[in-house]
Amino acid sequence: MRRSGRTGFPHRKTLRRARLTCRFTTGAFGLGPDRDRRHIQLPRIGLIRTHESTRKLARRVEAGTATIRSATLSFQRGRWH
Repeated sequence: MRRSGRTGFPHRKTLRRARLTCRFTTGAFGLGPDRDRRHIQLPRIGLIRTHESTRKLARRVEAGTATIRSATLSFQRGRWH
């Protein structure tokens, strides 16, 4: 009896689905200008536009109920998010 399909050595899975990430845990984090709630300040990189609005985060930081401890950037589909 003969097997159907291709035989041979097993193939490894590619790392195509794995995301490249970069996490900032130290340095001076901050929010962007008051008129625009879509930017954050990262150390050594500068002003970065965010995917979502930072309005709620800005309100909590100003009230003193929240602090920014880390920021994570991920590379997906040719862009950093």
